[in-house]
Amino acid sequence: ATCPPGFAPLPFGQAPVEDLAQLSVHSCQPCPAGTSKGETSASLCLPCPEGFFSTGGQAACSPCTENTFTSKGRDPLPLFDGRSQHFGAMECMPCS
Repeated sequence: ATCPPGFAPLPFGQAPVEDLAQLSVHSCQPCPAGTSKGETSASLCLPCPEGFFSTGGQAACSPCTENTFTSKGRDPLPLFDGRSQHFGAMECMPCS
C-alpha cells in the first residue's frame, strides 16, 4: 500500500499466528513514536536522528529545544513480514 506522510503500511507488535490472517500490511498505520516518514510511499518509517524526536504519526521529526538532548531509542521491533522497525528518540531530556 502507498501511505501518506506520517504513515506506513505495516502492523506493529506481536500476535499469535492464528491472528495473522486478520492483519493487513496493506493498511496504513501511523508511524510510531521515535520515527517519521516524509513522503507518500510504501516504505517504513525512519528513526529520528540524534537531536530530534517524534511522538508518532509525524511526517518529520521535531528538533529538541535548547539545553535538551535525545536519549537512545527503544530496541528494533520485528514485524510480521520479516522486516524490523527501528526507532529514534520519543522525547528530549533536559541537560543536567
